[in-house]
Amino acid sequence: MALGFRLQRHPNVTPAQIHNLATCEWIRKGEPLCLIGDSGTGKSHLLIGLGAAAAMAGFRVRYALAAKLVNELVEPPTRSS
Repeated sequence: MALGFRLQRHPNVTPAQIHNLATCEWIRKGEPLCLIGDSGTGKSHLLIGLGAAAAMAGFRVRYALAAKLVNELVEPPTRSS
């Protein structure tokens, strides 16, 4: 399977969906992607693979956990002297 994602563990995810995401068309259209699910289900693995595909397609990529993003939004910017 492309990106090393184990589809047998995810019966609601089709190979076509993964391949479609790997084309990065959703990025070109400005569409967000957020994966939600139980711990240990492969979300991070899939996102890292999709990030690698996006980087190879010339996009800038940033991987961050949701908690870190929330903290960045609520914390005031630090001053540089």
